[in-house]
Amino acid sequence: MLPRLSAFAADGDLAGVSRSVASTLRTTYALIIPFALLLPLIALDLSNLMIGYGAARPNVPDFAVALALFAPGLVFFTAHYVMLRGFYSLERTRTVFWVQCLIAATNIGLAVLLTRHASPRETAPGLVLAYAGSYLVGAIGSYSVLRRLLGGLGTPVLLRFLVRLLVAAGLAAAV
Repeated sequence: MLPRLSAFAADGDLAGVSRSVASTLRTTYALIIPFALLLPLIALDLSNLMIGYGAARPNVPDFAVALALFAPGLVFFTAHYVMLRGFYSLERTRTVFWVQCLIAATNIGLAVLLTRHASPRETAPGLVLAYAGSYLVGAIGSYSVLRRLLGGLGTPVLLRFLVRLLVAAGLAAAV
């Protein structure tokens, strides 16, 4: 993706950068969102497979909760990661720095807020929620800034795609 974006950016073709970022985001979401919907359903079995032996066996249910909560964070991180490629192609590394500072500050603030009075059992889920919240802020922020820089990212097309994807993947996960 990055070489193609860089070629568009070097040619001054912001519409090409926009189309490529939007297309990559839709393609990536076609893979990530079904997995994110499936992860909470398989978290206990996956946790049992990963740590369900020896001294860690009693911790499987707690680990499964934290693992299941990673699903939305994965979706938000993916959007942010794709947006970063757009910034890099435009050589907007300062913008990336400030967006990353916002993500870090949000993560720290949410982590403190969500774990200040948490029991040891609630700490990992609280930290996972802080991670997800910080990347929600990062995804929205980076998408908004990149959309403004490029003159659009095909938001109506993306929203229609997301609705269709969520219906199809939601039905598949329900089954």
